Amino acid sequence: MLMCGSENGKANASGDRLAELQAIAPVFGSGTVLVVEDDPSLGQVLTETLIHKEITTQLVRTAEDAVEEIQRSQPGVLLLDLMLPGDDGFTVIERLRGDGLLNDTHLLVYTAMDLTTGDRERLQLGHTEFLSKANVSPQDIERRVSELMTPGDDSV
Repeated sequence: MLMCGSENGKANASGDRLAELQAIAPVFGSGTVLVVEDDPSLGQVLTETLIHKEITTQLVRTAEDAVEEIQRSQPGVLLLDLMLPGDDGFTVIERLRGDGLLNDTHLLVYTAMDLTTGDRERLQLGHTEFLSKANVSPQDIERRVSELMTPGDDSV
């Protein structure tokens, strides 16, 4: 697991945004984004893109690690790849749905899969968005995450 914040791990003059995100944590469950991505290169790009905006980010590579991390610390945003080694992203949602742990978490499903209506229904969990890896850049993800973590945003 990779956990990141500002470059030196401390808020500084340019780290005021991190402090702002931490201040709104109760509104969104947590000021943290949990990235569940098994591709090391893509996981690093997504994480670095979010860190650049001083968004606290955790990266895990398996469904099992995702479930454990969510049980330990509920993220404000869950960026979930569906195709993972072992159990898949569907399993993450199914295992946690009944626990209520994701009730206040924004779910961004980020996948290369073509999802059927049934797939989308299985993944629907409060505020859920579906993003295609083929059509969405890491910068698009960063913008959407920033919007979701900003109080008073009408798009959430």
